[in-house]
Amino acid sequence: MAPLPDLPEITVRLAWALLLGSAVGFERQWHQKMAGLKTNALVATGAAGFVAFGTVAGQGNPSVVAAQIVTGIGFLGAGVIMREGISVHGLNTAATIWCSAMVGALSGFGMWQAGGAAAALVLGANVVLRPVASWLNDRRRAADHIESHYTLTLICALPDATRVREKLLASLRHHRVPADELESTPEPADGRMTVTVQATTDHAVGPAIEALLGELSHDRAVLGTSWKVVRATPEA
Repeated sequence: MAPLPDLPEITVRLAWALLLGSAVGFERQWHQKMAGLKTNALVATGAAGFVAFGTVAGQGNPSVVAAQIVTGIGFLGAGVIMREGISVHGLNTAATIWCSAMVGALSGFGMWQAGGAAAALVLGANVVLRPVASWLNDRRRAADHIESHYTLTLICALPDATRVREKLLASLRHHRVPADELESTPEPADGRMTVTVQATTDHAVGPAIEALLGELSHDRAVLGTSWKVVRATPEA
């Protein structure tokens, strides 16, 4: 069995973990993330301390303590993840905290080179992959920019036509669907009015149109709605 580390060696391991965690956290702090320099440094140092403690108290077998670190960091990472509607924020920060714990665990076990290499890889992933991710997002947004022409048709009761037209225009503005042309065709014999809207957008807005027509359909004066894509042309 390998000799147990003494106090000076444990101190050096903790200092190494603190240094590596600070390096990872510096990048997070630079980009103003929720968990920055101090958080990652403390996570790495804490993980190193627990592993070093497990090495001494566990008779040279820190694996049990290291396994508990993974569980504990999971709760800490969950605290930085936030959900806003359909968007989730903080996943990368939580993953970085998890990796900082891994760096600290390696350092606390005395694996100096492995800990340094792990920190370099985590730091490199956050620095190098950031512009790659931005480039992919830009490419995706560019692919979504398609000039689309829509025709919306709404049938309503003739006495409520003015109110329904105003409600339709307000809903179009709310959903940011610009109306190019609006035409109303009365049908006195049937007591109806057909309202036709031509709209042009620089991206696909089918879900928005579906939503606004769905809202209007709850009006008792609205007798029917429909929409279709007249033409969709990718932008140059």
